[in-house]
Amino acid sequence: MNDIVKVEPKEVAAQPVSPNQLIAMAVESGADVDKLEKLMELQERWDAKEAKKAFVEAMSRFQSTVPTLKKTKEGHNYSYAPLGDIAEQIRQPLKECGLSYRFEMDHSSGVAVTCVVTHIDGHSEKSFMNAAPDTSGSKNAIQAIGSTVTYLQRYTLIGALGLTTADQDIDGRLDNIACDFITTEQELNIETLISDSSADRDKFLTYVRAESVEKITSPNYAKAITMLERKIKNQGNQK
Repeated sequence: MNDIVKVEPKEVAAQPVSPNQLIAMAVESGADVDKLEKLMELQERWDAKEAKKAFVEAMSRFQSTVPTLKKTKEGHNYSYAPLGDIAEQIRQPLKECGLSYRFEMDHSSGVAVTCVVTHIDGHSEKSFMNAAPDTSGSKNAIQAIGSTVTYLQRYTLIGALGLTTADQDIDGRLDNIACDFITTEQELNIETLISDSSADRDKFLTYVRAESVEKITSPNYAKAITMLERKIKNQGNQK
């Protein structure tokens, strides 16, 4: 006589419903316009959050794969990596991580350059610096602006991507560079990550070269976020 085996039904974990699915369900049920608008706003916030998450993950992956930049040019008692060489060295790692960058410039008051790093899913982060035209060495007005633009593009790119390179090419010509500090929203974001990662605040501030979180400069924001996100990820892997 065959034994009867009783099979217990398996519990199926409930899958989270996305705002997009809620919208589809609302349309099918004939929801009014106000409800649909609220659901669409929810979808936009959801998409923005997911895009930011993808950006942070891509930056973390980029940081772990990009090589230390080679300093190929000699200056006055220093060596450094020119902007063109940096672009060439990071081109493939950026492509593999779905990242790209562009520069925005404003010459209405001195020279201002913003590096915008964007992930393929749409989230962007910015790094801003400004300075007066570099009038050293008999440059004409156009050359003075062009020289400062090149320097600021280099430093905003390094800051936005958290690249590892020597800062030995900072000389007297750039004494007038002024960096913006991070925004209140960025400050709160970092504070949350410090708490979530249980990071040593003093060591963290030393790492980003700031006396307090609010004094972190815009070029160092991406570097700070990447470090804290990586720490949280490593803690998760150890559990």
